Amino acid sequence: MSQATAEQTAGTPAAEAPAHFSASHRELTDALNLAAIAVPPRPPVPTLGGVVAHTQGRTVTLSAYDYEVTVSVTVPADTATTGRSVLDYDEFKKSLAAAVAGETKAAVAATVVTVDGEQLSTAQVSVPVTSYPPQEYPSLPPTAPPVVTVDGPEFFRQLARVLPAAGRDDTLPALTTVCLTLSGGSLRMATTDRYRLTLAEIPAQPWDADSDVAAAEQATAALVPRSVLALVAKYLGKYTGPIGVGIRHEGPFPLVALTIGTADITIRMYEGDFPPADNYLPTKRHNAVTLGRASIAKAAKKAQALTKAKGITAGTACIQWDDEGGVTLAPYYGEEEQAKVRGAKVDAEITDGPPEHVHGRVLAINARFLLDALDAFTGDTVTLHLPPDNAGQYVKPVLFTEGDAITGDGYRHLVHPLRLSK
Repeated sequence: MSQATAEQTAGTPAAEAPAHFSASHRELTDALNLAAIAVPPRPPVPTLGGVVAHTQGRTVTLSAYDYEVTVSVTVPADTATTGRSVLDYDEFKKSLAAAVAGETKAAVAATVVTVDGEQLSTAQVSVPVTSYPPQEYPSLPPTAPPVVTVDGPEFFRQLARVLPAAGRDDTLPALTTVCLTLSGGSLRMATTDRYRLTLAEIPAQPWDADSDVAAAEQATAALVPRSVLALVAKYLGKYTGPIGVGIRHEGPFPLVALTIGTADITIRMYEGDFPPADNYLPTKRHNAVTLGRASIAKAAKKAQALTKAKGITAGTACIQWDDEGGVTLAPYYGEEEQAKVRGAKVDAEITDGPPEHVHGRVLAINARFLLDALDAFTGDTVTLHLPPDNAGQYVKPVLFTEGDAITGDGYRHLVHPLRLSK
């Protein structure tokens, strides 16, 4: 056992009654799916591949911890006594599924599962499940109490918008995170992969009457791994209630906690520096163009597919304004062949700034990045804020917003154009 494991297990009770409970098959399965976020796929020791079942009152709480993330999900249950068992996660989950094999969906939904120490039973079958000594499982770290609450559907809606722009390069770990910032009655989400930047803001209120309002108003940031939040969205994205958010910087390591219904998720935040997002966003309007979202998305998909057919892996879409203000979007085949390429017409209207500053210019953009940006919006149109470039090609970052305001409507999406070869 590693030194870290020994330190974590030091405070675990050495003797405690095993867990005894009966609960819904569906609710146990859902809880285990969420707990998987904190179960190592290849645990260094078998015990760390377990899930803790803790019975208390009329509930059973299933918890998992991998030293980076803690997940605890409480499920209603019939319990006899307070107890604790550590069940092998993989075997427990597979046994749950196998115990209802061949049953109809209605029968599965009505199935009650009983866990009696190391024995798993339904009305049809009863089998043993591997368990581990509870004292060998690491003690769960202290959580961060919620400071604010945000609307659940809005949280997951905005999270889905920012996740695609989070980095994937592990050599730049700070960019593989979502920067969560609590400040002035709002929760801000920001991501960047160096080529694009997204920023979403969600209204936030104090968690309850006893919450520290001053703490909720003070700017507090946390860098949370993109991969963890993507899994949270996968399993809880349809949740419709409020979500509690807490950030704790004191203690052995900083934590961010999410309270989502009966689930508590505590994440060890990355300790690094996130780029100052506000420094990259434009603050003055120069030229704004309103694009028909459906027509430009269709043209962008054609451009992406055509460049792929040509054997070009990273497809480029060229948005070009002619001297009369007409707009086309074409795939980029390279300088030598581009004269043979004709693009698809797209709906566009210059809504701000001198038309002559836009006519005849080209905006070259990664086709996938363009589609990600368009997918982040739901309206019939999207506004593109163009930088004050005097040359024939835009080379400075361009900003996408829902409406005409450069500050956006709760969400802003910045993309860096590509520079075409001359």
